[in-house]
Amino acid sequence: MFRVRLHSTALASLAAFSMFAVVPAPAAQAGPACDQGWAYAVHRNEPNRMKVFDRYAVVNGTGRTIHGSFRADSGGSVAATAGISLTAEASAAVFAKVSGTVNASITKTMTAATGVTATSSVKPHSTLKGDYGIYRERVTMKRYYMYSNCQTSAPTYFSYSAPYRKAWKLYY
Repeated sequence: MFRVRLHSTALASLAAFSMFAVVPAPAAQAGPACDQGWAYAVHRNEPNRMKVFDRYAVVNGTGRTIHGSFRADSGGSVAATAGISLTAEASAAVFAKVSGTVNASITKTMTAATGVTATSSVKPHSTLKGDYGIYRERVTMKRYYMYSNCQTSAPTYFSYSAPYRKAWKLYY
């Protein structure tokens, strides 16, 4: 069996070393972290509207059902619009938010051609009306600034619309 004898100066050095040993610092408590910048959210989905390019009516003055036809002689284009001025980057962010959460069929611009027809039965003693145009998805957007600590500024609200369907709307 072996015995190790430590000299008193060696013991004192060992004791001093153990009192000042390097201990890793505890990990800092990380708070929430967010990407700083403007953020957009759909605040409210509004009733959709049609931009009408042509409007016609078929009057049936008889006592029997007849067939009526409609033909679009006028057309036009509709573009996505915002109620405030947006940068190209912000416009793309708003478009992506509306497309992803409200209506995946929206486009940035749409054109309604001429020559498009619709045919329908018309009830006796009635008038069938027809509107030709482009439907627009309408929403109220919320814009706010997100700080890196996840706090937000007071929101502002603005309207946004984007085209999504060319159609004849027939109604009495």
